[in-house]
Amino acid sequence: MKNRGFTMVELLATITIIGILMMIAIAAYSIYREQASVKAYNAMSLSASTAADNYFMDNLLAEDVVDLKQLVEDDYLENLQDPWGSNKPCSGKVTRKLLNKQEGDNLEAYAYEVKLTCSRADRCIRYNDSSTKKCQP
Repeated sequence: MKNRGFTMVELLATITIIGILMMIAIAAYSIYREQASVKAYNAMSLSASTAADNYFMDNLLAEDVVDLKQLVEDDYLENLQDPWGSNKPCSGKVTRKLLNKQEGDNLEAYAYEVKLTCSRADRCIRYNDSSTKKCQP
């Protein structure tokens, strides 16, 4: 009677191949998850900029710096949850800066610098009508 089954070498080869495929899948997933968290962080930063713009329009005498907590308390913004999974909300501030006016312009143009601090990111991004870039020190 002939034994039916797999040899130890065949089982080892199969397990090794499955292990290699799992390592590749886990690495790809972690990269995808990190990219999604960074995109969520950037979207939250842009939302904070828009909320600050609305805040400054409604509060004309306000200072040129507003804390994110103030925007949340005044219902301009919802709590910004940390995209990296921490239970703490992100914190920060938004600074409004007057752009150089051209002669003949009656409207003031502003740029908004959003300093957003989460568990794994602490960046400053500057938004204006035409561009988005990192803040200058």
